Amino acid sequence: MQKNSSIQQEIIPIRSINEQQANTINQNQENNENENIETNENIKPELTNKIKVVKLENETDIQNYCKLLKNGQEQSDSVLLKLNQSINKLNLSKIYSQQCDQQILSQLKELNELNLSYNNLKTLPEQLNQMKRLQTLDISYNNLDNIDNLSSLTNLQNLNISFSFNINQQNFIRELASLVNLQQLNVSRNNITNIESLASLVNLQQLNVSCNKISGIESLASFVNLQQLDVSWNKISGIESLANLVNLQQLDVSRNEIFSIESLASLVNLQQLDVSGNKISGIESLTSLINLQQLNVSYNKISSIESLASLVALQQLNVVKNKITNIESLASLVNLQQLNVNWNEISNIESLASLVDIQQISLDNNLFGNEYLFSYRTFAKISYQQINYLSLCGSKLNNIDFLKYFKNLQTLKLNNNFIFDIGVLEHCQKLQSLYLNDNIILEVNSLQRIELQDLKIQNNYIQDFSPIKNHQNFKKYEKRYQRIPELRDYQKYNKSKAVKNSFYKKYSEENRSKKFSNKLQTVKYELQRKILKNLMNMNTALAVLQTFLQLENERGNQ
Repeated sequence: MQKNSSIQQEIIPIRSINEQQANTINQNQENNENENIETNENIKPELTNKIKVVKLENETDIQNYCKLLKNGQEQSDSVLLKLNQSINKLNLSKIYSQQCDQQILSQLKELNELNLSYNNLKTLPEQLNQMKRLQTLDISYNNLDNIDNLSSLTNLQNLNISFSFNINQQNFIRELASLVNLQQLNVSRNNITNIESLASLVNLQQLNVSCNKISGIESLASFVNLQQLDVSWNKISGIESLANLVNLQQLDVSRNEIFSIESLASLVNLQQLDVSGNKISGIESLTSLINLQQLNVSYNKISSIESLASLVALQQLNVVKNKITNIESLASLVNLQQLNVNWNEISNIESLASLVDIQQISLDNNLFGNEYLFSYRTFAKISYQQINYLSLCGSKLNNIDFLKYFKNLQTLKLNNNFIFDIGVLEHCQKLQSLYLNDNIILEVNSLQRIELQDLKIQNNYIQDFSPIKNHQNFKKYEKRYQRIPELRDYQKYNKSKAVKNSFYKKYSEENRSKKFSNKLQTVKYELQRKILKNLMNMNTALAVLQTFLQLENERGNQ
């Protein structure tokens, strides 16, 4: 190799950098571990009077090199870079440094996409001004003081600047106003209070201003090209300005202070709508939205959902935590696949029988109980073969024999019931996730042959855990599983105030009424029939029965 003065030049491909080594270095830096990591001799030569000429031929090469720069494993002043300038996409998330700006970005003037997220940047790279071809830029999750360099990027179509709290709002809005070719903009989580200056961005198709402090959205009326809009988690009370956005396909106005959604009646192209977490009492205006596929009206004040009967395209419906008593109108939603009606006042679910495509049902904390769910007519016509997710938490169940028909269940949630026998679950061999917390389960033999990925069975009365000791969750939750004493000690523990309170807490106010005695009789009968036949020994069964008898006597004396 020829010498030029005292400087030697060597061409060393960046591929000699071990990618795993570079990742390890980056990981160690993130964990603040001061380990002495040995690098390849060719990457950091001992001779200080040499300059390396390093070729970076693709995005992976650049990423590996930037990791070394950021972690001090390479000195930029001893390297002459030769980049493949045809590179048009570069992701420097979490690995960018100022040296990258000087050495790399200055040469990549043909970039179309650049990701600088998660780098704790306070200012944007100076070289951004020269990237006239840039169309997609992600500078989210930084610590920016200003975004002055953005105004010259007139070809930008996609900009993500979410979660950059130090931005001066007035400057921020002014810089964005000149980006008239923007089609996608994400400015969520920035403490923005006003978006009026964005009115010039008439080409926007997707806009996310969620998690800010916006109270008025009147300026959005001119965004007629919008297809996706997210204004969730703000302080918005009126959405009348959205009536003109007839091209909207996805709309999220959740977690605001909205009382009325009448203005949404004109948005006939909507496919996804989320109005959850507001103060809405009527949803009659949704009748015209016949193209809706996903609807979330949870956490409102809705008492009737009859107007949903015409939305035959619905595939997902969430009406959690309202005041709904009747769901007969759902019978016409033949395309429904996912239904969540948790925390309402529903007592009849026979209309679900017509939902032939239903796959996921969540019925937690409603007014129906064990006797109703176990009756033949309730589940007789439901397509058991389709259902893979079923949740009946807080449903006052003590008998779950009806589950033997649900052969394809993958997720089953039965927390907070009165279940003591789970033998029927041996028929549910496809179960992957099982939640049985806060019941009165006595044994878990039926779970031994089920290959569960997720098991929660805390706060029960299990004596023998050997059938599930090999389960991956058992060691993690073993102490919680075994917090209840063995059955033969129930009498002694039942005399303590703590155990009495735990029993009374399990029964809601409704169960402490006149129906308490009848439900207790049912539990006693099932315990006597099931436990004496399949469980342990006579002394154990009698101990459990005596516990319930004492509870009944104590209730009678109150």
